[in-house]
Amino acid sequence: MKAYFGLKFLLLLLLFGCNDTPTPPIDLVKKAGFCLTFDDTYIKNWNNILPLLDSNDVKATFFITQIYKISKEEIDLLKTFQDKGHEIGCHGWQHIDALKYLENHTLQNYFNIEIKPALDFMNNINLYPTSFSYPNGYNCDSLNSCLLNTFNVIRDITDEQRRPLEKKTLKILMKYVFALINKGLFLHWGLIKILIYH
Repeated sequence: MKAYFGLKFLLLLLLFGCNDTPTPPIDLVKKAGFCLTFDDTYIKNWNNILPLLDSNDVKATFFITQIYKISKEEIDLLKTFQDKGHEIGCHGWQHIDALKYLENHTLQNYFNIEIKPALDFMNNINLYPTSFSYPNGYNCDSLNSCLLNTFNVIRDITDEQRRPLEKKTLKILMKYVFALINKGLFLHWGLIKILIYH
């Protein structure tokens, strides 16, 4: 009896379950998007914004440089970021300007001094970067080709993109700095440097 109902179900499935007409593709909802990234070693500062990112289900990539200088506490924070679904990317071992370095060295030299030590260190502490961000965005096609053998994604910026941003950013920054000075606030040079370069 059970075999009869099983055979009947299979027959009905074959007769009515198959369709020669193709299924239309899934209508994907198209949404605007952006890539949120942070560079260098401001890990404790990034931790302060983590609740805001998490509460809005926003994932970011944190590109780390000079990881050999950060504390165990900061390494643990990076692991927490990663556990929450954020990406930890590589930003180099010493934050070297790639183009200046390549004036007197080979691509392999750059890889050996700037990329390999960073990857080795990060992998040893269970951070596995698959993306790279050039320090200051300086790059070239041959370097991109070389690094795409190691990384899935490379974030960079072209000179054409950089120039207007540098002018606009500096103008906005100077307005901000002068507004603070006019309010009688003293700014430490290190803070101004951070605001300018980051």
